[in-house]
Amino acid sequence: LLADTLAARAPLTWRRVLTLVGALDGAPSSVIESVLDDDDQPALASLRRIRLIEERDGRLTVLPVLRDFAGPALESTDCDELLRNTAHYLLTRVNDPASLDPVNADFVFRAHTLFVRGGDFVHARRTATLHATGLIELARRTSIERDYVEARRLYDSILELLEHNH
Repeated sequence: LLADTLAARAPLTWRRVLTLVGALDGAPSSVIESVLDDDDQPALASLRRIRLIEERDGRLTVLPVLRDFAGPALESTDCDELLRNTAHYLLTRVNDPASLDPVNADFVFRAHTLFVRGGDFVHARRTATLHATGLIELARRTSIERDYVEARRLYDSILELLEHNH
């Protein structure tokens, strides 16, 4: 009910911010803030102040009851464009697809998810194809460093990424 009310009545800037934070749930606040327009920053501050968006360990998350908010809000062309632009922006932060670090890997996985959610399978496939080797190499290096939990998470994410492209 709360999500439906917000989708119907909230100002566009609030819907844009909730959509973006919902789509990138758990992303570093610096990444989300760098993607938003200047006009969206006051909306983010308001949503944080009333605790519909929370920060934990430097990462932004939406109130659990609003997690599916991005679904209804995505019907807006403006929000759809925001997610596509965000996916492209995240990929610009990846310096070298062949030698990824965990932060860059997170950007790749999130960009791929945004492309899939937006139905842009051409860019989703291109992202997976371009970055698969670097992601596998990162998972291998993580295993060698004996961080098996992180390596498993990476391998699981890589499999999910590749499954969307067949």
